[in-house]
Amino acid sequence: MRRSLIGGIAAMALAMLPGLVAPAFAQTAPEEITTGALYAATGSFASISTPLRAGLRTWINEPNRPSGAYANTFHRKIPLRLVAYDDRSNTATVTTLTSQIITENKVNVLVADAGSALASVAIPIAREQRMLLIDPSGTGAPLFSETNRYIALVAQPASTIMPRDLAEFLAHEAAAGKIHRLAILYATNDCTGTGATALRSFLISLKAPLKIVCDKSVPTSTSNDTVLINTLVARHPDFVAELGFAGNDIAFLRGLQNSAVVLLGANGAGKTTLLKVLLGLMPAWRGSERGDVLTGESA
Repeated sequence: MRRSLIGGIAAMALAMLPGLVAPAFAQTAPEEITTGALYAATGSFASISTPLRAGLRTWINEPNRPSGAYANTFHRKIPLRLVAYDDRSNTATVTTLTSQIITENKVNVLVADAGSALASVAIPIAREQRMLLIDPSGTGAPLFSETNRYIALVAQPASTIMPRDLAEFLAHEAAAGKIHRLAILYATNDCTGTGATALRSFLISLKAPLKIVCDKSVPTSTSNDTVLINTLVARHPDFVAELGFAGNDIAFLRGLQNSAVVLLGANGAGKTTLLKVLLGLMPAWRGSERGDVLTGESA
């Protein structure tokens, strides 16, 4: 997965660079191709941003060992250089650093930070500066428009794909009479907001017999989920669909663990396994149950 993402970024940068960023390159090959990037070493988005930075370093280091990446446009290998700054998961810092990295560092191509919330701030700046912005993970629908040719998504539009499986599961369980009341929680940003919208749409199209008793957006800066959990307890949902980022997910689940909310199930039903998967302590997996035999594979 990481290698395909890195390959996608490399291909986009080398293929689109001459036409979008610097037409002069069509005649003269540059001495190096400089990629600018922002990453979050701390804050709400660090857990999804840090792996992206590691991937970018791999992309820079691997082709540079044999003298650079081959550019078809110039029929030669060109060394790559990475200029990266820590935005600390702060949108105001993203705004400042995006302008700096384009106007002062004069990079040839820009890679957005992870997630829709941080990418959304860089998009209008890159468009105004006519700078190609490679978007590795932000999939919120408002990020894209037909008139903006300076953004390239190199990931699946997960915000509109992932909720389909969840909706089908909920519809199946509701039809079986196992779930009646649903709560939907999502982080306040374009990515998970788009995911929540998609989930509602899928549930309607599937005619799921569910009552949504709580439909709430939660700021990504939220550090105390006590009020939220108390609200959930008061609404008595049978199922809580929580769409967020790893940092928020873990904080919410730990708050849930310390609250009066109880995850019910018989011995061996998978209560501990579910919490470990949700907390990232063990890999997710999928499978099917046939009688007393459970078969599955890593997800």
